[in-house]
Amino acid sequence: MRQSMWLLVFAAASVPVVLVGACGGDDTSVPTQDAGKDSTTDTATDSPSAGGDPVRGKYIVDTLASCGDCHTPRNPNGTPKMDQYLAGNDCFVGVDRGDAGPGGPNDPPGCLSARNLTNHETGLKNRSDQEIRDMFQNGKRPTGDLLYPVMPYWVYHNMTDADANAVVAYLRTVPGVDHRSTSQAPWNSPPPGAPPPIDLNKVYAPPKDGNADYDSQMRGRYIAAVSAACIECHTPELKDVNPPTPDRSKWFAGNRIFKRADLHLPTNFPEEIHSANLTSDPTGLGGRSVADIVKAIKEGLEPDGGVVCPPMPAGHLQPYSGITNEDATDIAKYLLSLPPIANPRPDCQPTP
Repeated sequence: MRQSMWLLVFAAASVPVVLVGACGGDDTSVPTQDAGKDSTTDTATDSPSAGGDPVRGKYIVDTLASCGDCHTPRNPNGTPKMDQYLAGNDCFVGVDRGDAGPGGPNDPPGCLSARNLTNHETGLKNRSDQEIRDMFQNGKRPTGDLLYPVMPYWVYHNMTDADANAVVAYLRTVPGVDHRSTSQAPWNSPPPGAPPPIDLNKVYAPPKDGNADYDSQMRGRYIAAVSAACIECHTPELKDVNPPTPDRSKWFAGNRIFKRADLHLPTNFPEEIHSANLTSDPTGLGGRSVADIVKAIKEGLEPDGGVVCPPMPAGHLQPYSGITNEDATDIAKYLLSLPPIANPRPDCQPTP
């Protein structure tokens, strides 16, 4: 889930138009360098950040994964507090409505906070490389408790060792900020279970033979299905399942619902915003060009000049504006190769 700097966009453009680390940062355990070295972790080694490229890690954290959207505190107008970048975001999911009790009018009360990722004692400073990777790739705290799957560790689980090492290496360079983010009931208790990692063998891969765009499409597949986690927001959730669970038979088919209130959007937006269908179906990206999709990713603009709705972090001053043209093109070519899945959604049309 991503929150974006839309109020800043409103002010800048004068027009009315969802993360590495751990959600729920109220972990007060004493970290040790050996904690988290778990033989069941299949994506990490004892010291995974050794040799990690912090420049690559910065690009992943700041741009592709848009971690600052969830992990940076916000000003009252919705803009990020950049002097507290990645220092944790109190109550970034839900609203502090007080404890009305089970079954009460405000049940469930409280809210979920995103933890401090900076190089401070209240953040990741004293965490081992293994512990950090276990959190953002396996959803496991150093205590052994699980993270809430709002943090898409089940997507980042498939990140390559080189990219995961790069993320850790970059986080080691983020200036420390003293801030311990805390969650409220019911979010301050471990979730009952964890979603399994995405099986990439079940995510569409384009044919290789006779396909001049194969290499580009496969690079785009990795970005869309792993490092940028597009697959998270653009996959519908199963109905009547709690906690919310993606429909793994409809990857990229859109229609995941986001609440206007959770995105801190003004009332001229619909109460519910449905993510776009990214498959090649006419209810999705059918009929669009690579250039159309690149423009939507980087500039947040539709072919007709309309603005792409949040929580898509696209447009001026948004994280996706920094995606390289090559990566945006690779994503576009992959998305246009996706088999069509009919999944119409209500348009997001803000009123004036």
